[in-house]
Amino acid sequence: MVKDPDRLLSLAYAGAKLRPKLELVFALDEALADILRSVREPMIAQIRLAWWRDQLEALAAGREAAPEPLLLHIGAILGPSGAASLVDLPSAWEHLLEDPLEIEAVMRFADLRSATLAPVFNSPALTIGLRYWALVDFAFHCSDPQLAAQVAEVAKRQEPDVLKPLPRSARVLIGLARDDVAHPEARRPGSPRRLLRAFRPAVLTS
Repeated sequence: MVKDPDRLLSLAYAGAKLRPKLELVFALDEALADILRSVREPMIAQIRLAWWRDQLEALAAGREAAPEPLLLHIGAILGPSGAASLVDLPSAWEHLLEDPLEIEAVMRFADLRSATLAPVFNSPALTIGLRYWALVDFAFHCSDPQLAAQVAEVAKRQEPDVLKPLPRSARVLIGLARDDVAHPEARRPGSPRRLLRAFRPAVLTS
């Protein structure tokens, strides 16, 4: 379900109990991102994001959702409470449909995206780190160079000082984001050299 190399690496470092839940959350996040990448008409994208929100709300209320494979897995593995925790994720991506898109909307996106994802890791200290990751992730996928540079600069000021208290699966995402900010010209998702540069041996040891 998950395609992004960085998230696949994060899953590899997730514990057996966390991994199935985290995979579903990553898959949902990617599905929502794909809507914005593939749909040119903002109104159509908004309708599709609203559809996902409606389906998650149905699962959260204990009702049946559409027979879509990812939704079926969310219902079976995360249950109503897990689905309820993800209801705001489509709304996070919806902020990026604002026209013109300005940094304030990107900050709202990062805030809501990180607040939605953090509980999955069961780490109260993680929201700040995930907000940093969300900003860096946006900056490297943004087609507007000026806005991307603005967001990257904001992210630099919010870089977490310490990764060690965080779950290893989260350290992967945030550590790679830190390396991307430090070496933007060398960003190659999945590159072994990038991984060696991003992580000292102690970073991923528990």
